[in-house]
Amino acid sequence: MQDYIATFYSDFGALSFCRGLQNLSVQAELMPTPRKLSSSCGVCVGFRVTSQDDEGEDKAGEKDFALRQAQQAIELEGLYLVTGHNMFETLLHN
Repeated sequence: MQDYIATFYSDFGALSFCRGLQNLSVQAELMPTPRKLSSSCGVCVGFRVTSQDDEGEDKAGEKDFALRQAQQAIELEGLYLVTGHNMFETLLHN
């Protein structure tokens, strides 16, 4: 299970992405954008991708899913893997 943050250039992009993930039964929520990541839009989407494997061995599959969803997003600015408290790994940046 991994946590991600997607940042956007507009509130509309964030809302659309969040709804799309929720329609896929992905736990996703709108939240304030950490200033460490962006100053473009004040709203980002935090979401959690869970593996089908009970032991959590499918980390690559989780990341691939997150990247595929992000590449389809409207007005996406960036996709980040949450690695710790206020720590992020950049996966995609437009």
